[in-house]
Amino acid sequence: MVLRFWTALYLVLLLLLGGGAGCAHQKKPLPDKLVGKNEQFAQTEKTAARPGQHLGQQPGQHLSQHLGQFPSNGIIAPVAAAISAANTSAKKQFPVQTASFSAPRNFPQTSQIRQVAANLPIQHPVNAMPDYQGMPEYPPNPGTQKKPRFETITSLGKAFADEFRPLGDRHWSPNHARQATAEFQGEMVVIHNIRNTDYRSATDYTTQFFDAVYNLSEIESMDVIEVPFAGLPSVAHLEVSFGFADGRHLGVSVEARYENGESFDTLGGFCNQFELIYVIADERDMIRLCTDINKNNVYMYRLKLTPEEVRTVFVDVLERANKLSREPEFYHSVSNNCTTNIIKHINHARAKAIPFEYRTLFSGYLDHLLYDLKLLETTAPTFEEARSASLINPLASEYGDTEFFSAGIRQNYF
Repeated sequence: MVLRFWTALYLVLLLLLGGGAGCAHQKKPLPDKLVGKNEQFAQTEKTAARPGQHLGQQPGQHLSQHLGQFPSNGIIAPVAAAISAANTSAKKQFPVQTASFSAPRNFPQTSQIRQVAANLPIQHPVNAMPDYQGMPEYPPNPGTQKKPRFETITSLGKAFADEFRPLGDRHWSPNHARQATAEFQGEMVVIHNIRNTDYRSATDYTTQFFDAVYNLSEIESMDVIEVPFAGLPSVAHLEVSFGFADGRHLGVSVEARYENGESFDTLGGFCNQFELIYVIADERDMIRLCTDINKNNVYMYRLKLTPEEVRTVFVDVLERANKLSREPEFYHSVSNNCTTNIIKHINHARAKAIPFEYRTLFSGYLDHLLYDLKLLETTAPTFEEARSASLINPLASEYGDTEFFSAGIRQNYF
């Protein structure tokens, strides 16, 4: 009973849905303006040649009957005779079967078709045959095809969008060509693309990059280097340098990354004109650019941090450099610059070591803030005396070309 019910329901639905669909797909009469074209197309279909049937040949008529009309001299007559003999023999032995002739797979050229067709009793004019010589190649050669318009628009859109998102593969200036990265292997770290630049002027220099291995357990100290802008002492560029037990010092400078021909622009620093780069460099490269080439005053202060805190800052800096190599960021003069990033690294090692205030925005006063927070290793009773003792320009000039550069600039700065 249940089966019959579902069967009956199925038939009713089928009739309802199927009937409607059938009615919807019934042929509709052609419009009057298309009737003539439809009849012309049907007449063309009737007269069109079928496979194995030549142009002008009636259905059921064999090609050998045409070939027999060719002159007896040359190659065609023997071929026609052979085909006729084969047909006669086949009809005698196999009454139901007939010999067939089909066009070869490689279709002949138009000129060859015209030459053969000129000698056949074709009802259609030869000039009505399509000329295939003027048609394009198939499939078309991709190298000669014009790009679709949407591809051109997409390419332009991508180039336009690239100007509004940070990238790591622009045409960088030589001293910003590579972002340093680090590989951690237990207590050892391998740092790649450490910069070492020999400056002859601000625009004439030779840059080299090298790799080096450092032992994290041998890190001892961290120095803050402050470079006030000439004529604008309230703003300064900050750098840091890490000291190791073997006497080596490694500098880190957080900078706006320049493309070829670019230089720093104050408005551009607020408008995402530059990407951000962590330059890890030989200390001599970093300091002498400021003292000898740019002629800025350079102040160096030793931070009062434990070796464990210095190590935490150092590892955090290297991890930040690794992230920038994978995920570029824009430099911003207020929110993503040298000062904000260095403060974040220090606060990562010691929570709230440097609180936010106006002197964190005006980096030319940051050294005074560090002195007030007792984060500087100094015995000077006043900040002015501490600042005067931390100026290293004369020592950088004296020891600039010696192998004791790092030790020489630190001999009396605190």
